[in-house]
Amino acid sequence: MFSTTQRAIETRPPLAQSPKLIRQYHFTNRHLPHALQYDAWRDMVQPIMELDAEPSAAGYAVEIKAWDLGRLALTRSTTPPATFHRDTLHIRSKGLDHWCFVAVKTGSVETTRPGRTNQIYPGTLFIKSLHSPLAGSKTETSGLCIFVPRDFCRERVGALDAADDTVLCSGLGRLLAAYLVDLDRQLRRMTEDEIPSILAATHAMIDACIAPTPDRLADASAPINATLLERARELVQTNLLSPTLGVDEICRTLGISRSRLYRLFEDLGGVVHYIRSRRLLDAHRVLSAGTDNRPIVNIAAERDFLDPADFSRAFKREFGYSPREVRLGLRPPSQPQANNTEPVGTFADLLYRLH
Repeated sequence: MFSTTQRAIETRPPLAQSPKLIRQYHFTNRHLPHALQYDAWRDMVQPIMELDAEPSAAGYAVEIKAWDLGRLALTRSTTPPATFHRDTLHIRSKGLDHWCFVAVKTGSVETTRPGRTNQIYPGTLFIKSLHSPLAGSKTETSGLCIFVPRDFCRERVGALDAADDTVLCSGLGRLLAAYLVDLDRQLRRMTEDEIPSILAATHAMIDACIAPTPDRLADASAPINATLLERARELVQTNLLSPTLGVDEICRTLGISRSRLYRLFEDLGGVVHYIRSRRLLDAHRVLSAGTDNRPIVNIAAERDFLDPADFSRAFKREFGYSPREVRLGLRPPSQPQANNTEPVGTFADLLYRLH
C-alpha cells in the first residue's frame, strides 16, 4: 500500500518529556524534491481517498500529525489544493468504515454526491462515513479530523448514519468543532493515563451535537435500515470465526428476508463480500499483532479461507501486500524501550487499529 519513498518520510518526533506522553505520528514531504511530493502525499492518504491532481512543478508540500488515542485518532493537517474521490471500488479495497468529523481551520472544501453539494468553511463541522462514496475539491487548507470507529458510538449509529455527508452549522456543531481545536492544542502536553478521560469527553460531545434533522426524523425508513445494518455488521464482527456465519444465519438472527439483507449491504459490496473483507481485516490484525505464532495457513483456515493460495491472493488484493509481509514487517517490538520514538507505525496502521 505504501511506497518506499513514503516509508522514508513517515517519521515520529522524539518524545521530549516522557514515554507516557500520548503517541503521535508525523508525516511530511517538504524535504522531498517537488517532483516526488505529490506521489508521497497520494500514497499516504490512500486508505482514506484517492487524489486526482496531477504532479505540479510547484510541488505539493504537506504536513500531517496524528494523535493515537487508542480508540480514536485525531489528525491535524496542512495541505495544498487538490481534487479527490472515494468511490465504491476504493471503499471495497480499503475496508475502512470509520466516521470522520472534519473541522476546517483555514481554506474551504466542496464535496459532491448525487443530489447534494456541501460547502465546508471554518466554523462548520462536516460529518462523513468512510463506508459511503465521496468526491470533491479543496483549496489550500488547514484543519482537523477525528476518526471515530463505528463501535465507539454504537448507541448513536442510526443518527450518525443519517447525518452522513452533512455540514453542521448549528451552535452544537460549532461547539464540537471548537472542542476539536482545543483538544488539538492540549494533546501535546497530555499523557496516556488521560486517554480514558479524553475518550469519555469526546463521546459526550459527539452525543450532544448529533441529532437528525426534522426531515430525517419524518423519514423513518432511513434510521431503521441503518439500525438493521449496524446489527448485521455487529453480528458479523462477533461471529467472524464461526463456520455457520453466512446469509442464512444473519437473516434468521435478525428476522429479515434475504432480499432485504442484500439491499442493506448493497453499498458495501454485498453481504458475502463484507464478511470476507472483515475476516481478511481480522487476519491482518492478528498477523500484525505478532502474538499468534501459528502458521499463516491455520490463521486463514480459522477465518474460512481453506485454500492458502486463495487467502494469499485475496489478502494482497485487499491490502496491497502479502500476509507474510505483515508478519515479518509490521510486528511491534516485543520490549519497547522507555524512549521509543516510533510507537505508532504508519498512518494506515493507526487507522486499521481503531475499534
